[in-house]
Amino acid sequence: MRKQGAGGRGQGAEEQRSRGKVPSYVCKYQRLIKGVQSLINEYQSLIKGVQRLIKGVQSLINEYQSLIKGVQRLIKGVQSLINEYQSLIKGVQRLINEYQSLINEYQKLIKGVQSLINV
Repeated sequence: MRKQGAGGRGQGAEEQRSRGKVPSYVCKYQRLIKGVQSLINEYQSLIKGVQRLIKGVQSLINEYQSLIKGVQRLIKGVQSLINEYQSLIKGVQRLINEYQSLINEYQKLIKGVQSLINV
């Protein structure tokens, strides 16, 4: 709104029109401009909101990617543990086989000693 001299009283197109100084199309044009400015402000506010939303989604994506990397590291660790466990089982099986071979050898030895005693 424009201020008028010393009176300090605002005189927009509406007020001037009521006094017959401004044509009606000027008032309509000013209302149109105010409406367009309001729409522009709303659009800018909407854009800011969408930008904040995009930043939030990007942050969520980053967190999700970080979580995926952590899960992948966990899976690799579990796979490594499984491999170690399988190696341990194979080693225990080899020990069992060795002990069975020793037992078989001792049994043969005992049979040989028994046959010597029975002679």
